[in-house]
Amino acid sequence: MLVRIFTIFIKLSYKPILVLIILFKALSSFAVGADTLKIFYDINKYGLSDTDKSSINALVGSIGNKDTVKIFGYADYLGDEDDNLELSFSRAKTIKAYLLTLNKDFTIITAGEGELPAGRKRSVEGDPNSRRVDIVKIKFGGMYPTQSPPQSNASQAPRRTTLTTGPADKRPFEAKINDLANLKPGSSLNLPEITFQPGRHFLNTASVPMVDTLLRYLRKHKNLVFEIRGHICCVLDDGDSYDPDSRSFVLSANRAKYIYDYFVTNGISPSRMTYKGLGSSDPKVWPEFSENDRALNRRVEIVIINK
Repeated sequence: MLVRIFTIFIKLSYKPILVLIILFKALSSFAVGADTLKIFYDINKYGLSDTDKSSINALVGSIGNKDTVKIFGYADYLGDEDDNLELSFSRAKTIKAYLLTLNKDFTIITAGEGELPAGRKRSVEGDPNSRRVDIVKIKFGGMYPTQSPPQSNASQAPRRTTLTTGPADKRPFEAKINDLANLKPGSSLNLPEITFQPGRHFLNTASVPMVDTLLRYLRKHKNLVFEIRGHICCVLDDGDSYDPDSRSFVLSANRAKYIYDYFVTNGISPSRMTYKGLGSSDPKVWPEFSENDRALNRRVEIVIINK
């Protein structure tokens, strides 16, 4: 089929190299799976080309009135981290605005995920695959396309609209954890030292020793029954975010489950704990003005259920 297309283009006097570029961009816009579309960008750009609009138009024809569209903007590692977050938002919002010109009744959730981690090889060209937006159509009744998610009540809690960090707790991590034994059932302990990689449910390297410290404490205090709650940053609409590793829309729950699984593997009884994802509904810091703010929101907390 592609050979026939190439032949037709060449007969129309197009240059072969130009044909390759046009076809590659058009074909590579579609992600694996029929309901996901990827739009790629040049460095520092967020506008839509005619080719991009044609690809979006093709997707729009398959979106039902009860379906939801989630738009995730990304940037590569070139430039400043905060600028890249703003750029990723701009890419997502530009596509949302275009979709609404096609159908003002679409249900659309947007998120700017900032820059994706760089691979081992860096260059002045950046990473073209990271300069993109993922447009995901979720069929009505199918919010979680790959598996049934853990229980989440992200839609039940109101979003805070002010900076809520309060005075920083500068005590050593072990001293903070000692508060767990004194908490009343229903009370929680925020653990800002335990943070996650942007857009993923895996821990940052510096947080692994903190989780091990918490694990040792829980082994000694076997009376504590608790819940692990996961959170995310950077989502505008109080929802959860896409986890590219599991290809599901429960990133906050996957973060909580990551800690849960780690504890089970290392000797904590599953009967003592549950886990839940709260999405972006309960940020530690809002608005997010810096990477530190976003890191504080990519977190888990421990809620005491019984003791």
